Amino acid sequence: MALTAWLRERAITAGCRVLSVVSRPWNRPPRQAAPPRRILVLRPCCLGDVLLTTPLLAALAALYPDAELVYAVGQHSAAALAQNPHVDRLLSLPDRPTRADWNTIARRLRRERFDLAVLPLRTPLAPLAARRAGILRRVGLDSAGRGFALTDRVPVRGARHETDLALDLARALGGEPEQRRLYYGPSADAQMRVVSLLVEHDARRPYFIIHPGGGVNPGVTMDAKRWPPERFGQVADALIAR
Repeated sequence: MALTAWLRERAITAGCRVLSVVSRPWNRPPRQAAPPRRILVLRPCCLGDVLLTTPLLAALAALYPDAELVYAVGQHSAAALAQNPHVDRLLSLPDRPTRADWNTIARRLRRERFDLAVLPLRTPLAPLAARRAGILRRVGLDSAGRGFALTDRVPVRGARHETDLALDLARALGGEPEQRRLYYGPSADAQMRVVSLLVEHDARRPYFIIHPGGGVNPGVTMDAKRWPPERFGQVADALIAR
């Protein structure tokens, strides 16, 4: 099974590299006389990965303050953006889109008439959907040649933080982002629930809440992304010692 998956990934990468060379003359950035009015950011999965794109949203809002910013995201990960001040609207996608789903997504995006697509993910299917949707400028990550359908290919080289890779897309558009701080705004109901839990457990300041876990999303479990339990324990010990 592992060998089959490895061979499939190698074949996809090889095919994308060929297409990257062949399609380059047809995927050049268009000349834009005016700033984009409607911007699409697309990343269906996963919860943590979507959260790591929030500095990119702030950078896009600073670069194009008059544009409408729409984020296409899976239902499970949408909670990371529900209260984000830089997102005008969420466009609901399947959490793990299939190839058939991407056909439907392309038709939906065409009806939206976006001027610019910003794609902070590595799959070749998202840029293809944006291209089929008629979005003339498509800025995204070009990992191992998989960005062949992009007009602005931002190379992925070496081991870098996902937030920095996302901010590279804003830099490709002429932005100069300096802020890497993530943004998460819990709802009023969630905040009230936390207050009630603190009262219920007689929590007294100062208090710390540690929530171990991670790496689990609909259709995908990646235990390697989880911080080891003993590290959480070390953090708890250090906080108590202070």
